[in-house]
Amino acid sequence: IIDQKPDVGDNVVKGTELYATVSLGKVPTVVKMDNLVNMDETSAKNLLLSYDMNLNIVIEKEFSEDYEVGKVTRTIPEMGKELRENDNIVLYISAGPEINISAMPNVVNKTEAMARNILDSQKLDLDIRVEEVYDSNVEKGSVVKTDPASGEQLKTGQKVVLYISKG
Repeated sequence: IIDQKPDVGDNVVKGTELYATVSLGKVPTVVKMDNLVNMDETSAKNLLLSYDMNLNIVIEKEFSEDYEVGKVTRTIPEMGKELRENDNIVLYISAGPEINISAMPNVVNKTEAMARNILDSQKLDLDIRVEEVYDSNVEKGSVVKTDPASGEQLKTGQKVVLYISKG
């Protein structure tokens, strides 16, 4: 009750009508979601907390080629959507690009084209370089050796050198 008639302390007689004003509670605060994309996680959380709306902030990590590690990649709700007291907010935070790992396949004695196809099939977006070397034991145009060697670990974007025989 936020108001009443008669007032507190007033004398009343039996049968007098009483009027009470009942509060509907706090007026709900509504704000629009800011653009948090590319902000660092701490700054984004602090901005949301500054709204003083008791928001439930959930952090989800995801791989991203486009945003640095620790930066917001997207939000739910999106920028411009209305936020109300106690809403759930999901901040997606970049974990950086996805790094895949596999073993270097054996491409020795394969042609350069075959070796490239085999390496491309690894789906690692490798940086393939070629160096020509003399080797009378390996047919001209074929792989003599690789760096890294067969069986060693390969990661996304890694440099691979194919040593191709000049004969």
